[in-house]
Amino acid sequence: VCSSDLIGPAHLVPLVELCPAEQSRPGEDGPVARVQQFLEAAGKKPVVLKREIDGFIAARLQAALYRECLHLKLSGVAESADIDAAVYNGFGRRLNQIGPFQQADLAGVDLVQRTHAALFPQLGAYESDLGADELVPQGRLGVKALAGHHDWTKEGAEAVAARRDRELLRRLQADLEQKL
Repeated sequence: VCSSDLIGPAHLVPLVELCPAEQSRPGEDGPVARVQQFLEAAGKKPVVLKREIDGFIAARLQAALYRECLHLKLSGVAESADIDAAVYNGFGRRLNQIGPFQQADLAGVDLVQRTHAALFPQLGAYESDLGADELVPQGRLGVKALAGHHDWTKEGAEAVAARRDRELLRRLQADLEQKL
């Protein structure tokens, strides 16, 4: 078995990160838009970066999560198996269907702001959630205000929550069937 097959073969992962060159022609007829349309037609889910950064988006997010998992293990908080279980039995299930900014909006940006105020200094990145610090004074409190990191409609918020909940229920059902 090839190790790359074990980490998530590209043909099974919908995400493709596109990073346009500075000289790429913008617009609907530009090369980035054409590649994006081609990938979408092939069933992929392309995202377009505004600028190049080492690791792009997904690898950086994965590295940040791994860094904190390693810190938790090395500081004696929990063993590897328990940390892994906290991810795939907890927030990992939600993040399968909704992104972190959608989750913050659903929870309430003001609530997330208070939680992050306690955690961010311990994580060593920022003293507070700079995104929430900007949004909360504007009244962009998430779904409850129909505005947060995203603009929302009641129907849109219900659709995102329903998609998340369907996946959570599907996975719970699969877990139960596996035990039987």
